[in-house]
Amino acid sequence: MKTFRRTGISLAATVLALAGAAEALTLYSAPLNGGDGRQLACRVLNVSSQTREVTIEILSSNPVVTLAGPSTFNVSAAQANTLTHGSTAVAYCKVTISTSKTNFRMAFTVEHDVGSGDFVTIATTPVE
Repeated sequence: MKTFRRTGISLAATVLALAGAAEALTLYSAPLNGGDGRQLACRVLNVSSQTREVTIEILSSNPVVTLAGPSTFNVSAAQANTLTHGSTAVAYCKVTISTSKTNFRMAFTVEHDVGSGDFVTIATTPVE
């Protein structure tokens, strides 16, 4: 009887430990259309109080081809990272995180080059 109790307690502890393990969460934006003199930008802002790891990719929609990334970043608290690609393709942003999405704010944008390396946002969509 003692053997069964120890095994049962050990099994319960193992199940609880595995349940707490973090699973990767993959989020996507809606597609946006690039264009001449434009860049696609996928931005991830860490709104938590800890450094968090994220992987960002920009993918074309048809056919599905990686345009930029995957790039993995350790994003410090209250900081952002951006992955960009100059493209005329219809594309979307893919973000993979290993924590709750409430720790991040993410957006995919199309930006127009107004000269001297300055860009203005002309379209944006959330990454959810």
